[in-house]
Amino acid sequence: GAPLSMVKQYIEQQSRPD
Repeated sequence: GAPLSMVKQYIEQQSRPD
């Protein structure tokens, strides 16, 4: 599976539309 750290970062960025 994909690295959780990478997934978490991706999701965090998606949650912050800046």
